[in-house]
Amino acid sequence: MQMRRVAIVSAVLGALILLDGIFQLVTRYNDGETQDLLHLGKVMLPDGVTLIISGAIVLIVALIAFLLPARSPQQKV
Repeated sequence: MQMRRVAIVSAVLGALILLDGIFQLVTRYNDGETQDLLHLGKVMLPDGVTLIISGAIVLIVALIAFLLPARSPQQKV
């Protein structure tokens, strides 16, 4: 039951992070906080892309947390 709560909270948090990243890309928000840190050759990532990557990672964690209890055998105590 505890893993399900972690999965639900992670899914909601990941969705909110993804929505914020999409909003920043659509509005072309670029305050430059991450551009000084993430230089990939000559390509600099906007802040919205960084949030989308972070949100995707959190959603992958939520998916794993959903699948782990379903895979593990139920133990009767």
